[in-house]
Amino acid sequence: MKRVEALDIAKGAAIICVVLGHVVSRGNVPGVEWYPILKRALYSFHMPLFMALSGMGLGLSWRHRQSWAAVGELVSKRIRTLLVPYLVFGVIIVAGKLVAQRFMHVDNIPDGLVSGIVKIILYPMQSASVFLWYIQVLAWYFLFVPWMMQYDERRTPWLLLALGIVLNQFEWTYLLNITGVVEYLPFLAAGILLGQHWSRLVTGVLSARYALVWGVPFAAAIVYSILVGWLPKWFVGMLSIPAVLTAAQLVRGVVADRLVFLGNHTLSIYLMNTIFIGLVKGMLMPLIPYRDEYFIIYFVVLSFVGVVLPVAVKLALNRVHPRAAVYI
Repeated sequence: MKRVEALDIAKGAAIICVVLGHVVSRGNVPGVEWYPILKRALYSFHMPLFMALSGMGLGLSWRHRQSWAAVGELVSKRIRTLLVPYLVFGVIIVAGKLVAQRFMHVDNIPDGLVSGIVKIILYPMQSASVFLWYIQVLAWYFLFVPWMMQYDERRTPWLLLALGIVLNQFEWTYLLNITGVVEYLPFLAAGILLGQHWSRLVTGVLSARYALVWGVPFAAAIVYSILVGWLPKWFVGMLSIPAVLTAAQLVRGVVADRLVFLGNHTLSIYLMNTIFIGLVKGMLMPLIPYRDEYFIIYFVVLSFVGVVLPVAVKLALNRVHPRAAVYI
């Protein structure tokens, strides 16, 4: 497919939001009032947006296969490229935290190696690698959505959207993160629809000239969530999708190039950002107070390493072992 630059830019912006939200994983920093406000704003929309952008990529790239066997090959490949890094990095994080706690401050320490690995598989939202939940949920979607798209690609996203809305009216188990699969299904479906109809939408209601039309309600929803009360995540998330996609078309020059670059490395950043954030944070804490005005140092440094170092690892692995690099 022809690359859609607005999608890559939006993905680049979304992954930066993910990293900023991971700078402080748990609790609050003493004497720092602005970061909880920023984090609250980010968490009101950034993962619904990220899931919709993933769905959009599927909608843009989907093509009808010649046989069901070809669909099976696609599903197998996508599940493998998602679950292999999910499990590998999950185990690395569990083992790494158990070792690192002896030498530095570590957040969300697992009870033990075996129980930590079991939680990665059965209860991801209670695991030491909870931030990887998105990878697992995406794998669930690729387990069944391509089959449905092959059968009827026109009706499938509408069916998924309706199904997601209905299923979200009920409570679901945290086992295998089924609750997450249900919660984000409408956003995946909305993204697929955007991808399927992008060529028409980008010259119409999602063109750059509508950036303010979509951006003002989105900004107002975030301000309301911060100052007045928490708005539903599905509502702010849905507002963010057209706002970010139209704004992305206004980005030019070096900023656009950098965001496109990051958008093409979202998996690497998503998998490794908290690892580098945690390591650097642990090394800084004996040297710089983790409070008050000193936190801005942590914020800048940890945001930088969370974005840059995963990409550096990906580029280095591309050189020495391209087949392994596919998984990050």
